[in-house]
Amino acid sequence: FAPSAYGTILLTSGELLITDCVFINGPGPTNLTVDGNAASRVLHIANAMNVRISSLTITNGGALAGGAGIYSDNAAGMLTVSNCIVSANSARGIFFNVSVFDPSTTRAVLAIVDSTIIYNKGGGIYFRSGGMLTIANSIISNNRTGGGIYFEGGTLVIASSTLSFNDAGSGGGINLASAPLDATSRIANSTI
Repeated sequence: FAPSAYGTILLTSGELLITDCVFINGPGPTNLTVDGNAASRVLHIANAMNVRISSLTITNGGALAGGAGIYSDNAAGMLTVSNCIVSANSARGIFFNVSVFDPSTTRAVLAIVDSTIIYNKGGGIYFRSGGMLTIANSIISNNRTGGGIYFEGGTLVIASSTLSFNDAGSGGGINLASAPLDATSRIANSTI
């Protein structure tokens, strides 16, 4: 986006589908918002692409299941979310999904850096992959029903981050699911 692209982009004809490797760079999360209009997912990343999303707010996505803010489907690639706010989405803020577990999924990486994941229904982040979820210098807060992070397989690394006031039936801050793949975690200099 141009540095002068301030304001809100209201989606009126459905989600933004990403099918290529791309870097989406906004002018800052307080300057540019992409709004799902409570009618559709905001971003849908398909076909295991490598995508970087930076410096914008992703909000008000509406989806019946998974990733109303960002949905990365068949996620054997890499998704980096940096200097973003992902907020007020109806069915999980970010869903990083691998539909079939196989050895290739260990290459999948979701990195959340200098970002805020807040006020999402259905949870902040759902990571369903055999790869790695890295969270650094970020806040995951006030996410409801699904908690802060639901982690289903792979390696979770959290550094210099805060997870607070997240709510779920179990595992409000972090829920490490062990099936169908083992889950391991490393947490440093963080508050949960």
